[in-house]
Amino acid sequence: MDKTTHRNCTISKIDRSITESHNLDQLASTEQFLFLYYKYFPFDAQYFKQEWMLDNKLRNRKREMVLVDDLEPDTISFQAEKMSLRRLNAYVKTLTTHEFQNIWIKLQSQLHGVDAVDISMYPDLCEKIACLKSPYKYSTDAELQVA
Repeated sequence: MDKTTHRNCTISKIDRSITESHNLDQLASTEQFLFLYYKYFPFDAQYFKQEWMLDNKLRNRKREMVLVDDLEPDTISFQAEKMSLRRLNAYVKTLTTHEFQNIWIKLQSQLHGVDAVDISMYPDLCEKIACLKSPYKYSTDAELQVA
């Protein structure tokens, strides 16, 4: 099985596992599996939307389980929602503006539906997006030119 097939299969298994979780223990196990997925597979812009959807689905499922299990929402961590954005931010931090510009077309369409408030919590991502939307263009990382 090649890496792409393996990655797609893993995403599908995590998605199914989130849906089929019937209690918080099962959901916690699925969340650990998602953490392992993030450690094993390097960031790839083409999978961002799927990863973000998994994070979002996990967070929503946790909320449902909290209501079903009659727990206080404060006792449950909802941080999983941000894992994909945290990964994206870390990846973007390693890129030059020019490199980011090259993946922006693929990434921009995948960011539709992601809350701007969530994105605003990641300064490196915001900075790179601002550079692309700026009337100034970087010819190198050291110099700034008016477009």
